[in-house]
Amino acid sequence: ADAVRAGLKILEKYHIQSYALFMMGYYGETEESIKTNVDFAKKNGVVYIASFYTIFPGSKDFDNYKNKISDWSDYFERLAMTNFTVRPVINVTAMSDVKLVYFRNKAFIETLIYKTTHSNLLSAALSPLGAVLVFFYHQSPLLVQRKIRELMISRQ
Repeated sequence: ADAVRAGLKILEKYHIQSYALFMMGYYGETEESIKTNVDFAKKNGVVYIASFYTIFPGSKDFDNYKNKISDWSDYFERLAMTNFTVRPVINVTAMSDVKLVYFRNKAFIETLIYKTTHSNLLSAALSPLGAVLVFFYHQSPLLVQRKIRELMISRQ
C-alpha cells in the first residue's frame, strides 16, 4: 500500500489523473473489506473501478469452485465475452451477485463524487461525467445507480 501511495503522489505532482482497478469478489471478501478499499481510494484520491475475480479452467481455484457452475454453456459464454466488470462469472463470496454489483456501483459512484468534489476546479472541469454524476447523485442516487446499471447491461 505504501508503494501505491508513493506512486499516486508522483502522479498527482505532475497533474496526471489516476484511477485504480480493484479486484472484487475474491473469496472471503465482505462488505467491510469493500468499505476499507473505498476508504483507501478516497484517501488517495482515486476512483474505485472494479473487475470481478474470475476463475479460469485449469486454475487451482477452478478445481475448488467448479461445483458452483450450474450452467456450463453460460459459464463459457461469459468467459468468452471477457468483460469481467459486469457481474461475477462465478461468485465465491458469501454475498449474492446482486449485492456484489450493488457494492461495485456504490463504490464507483462514491469515489467518483469524492474525487470530483475534493479536487481543484481544473480537475473537476476535466471530468464532465463526474460533474453530471455529482449533480444527479444529489438529486436522485437511485437514478444514477439505475443509469449506470443500464449502461453496463447495454455493453454486454
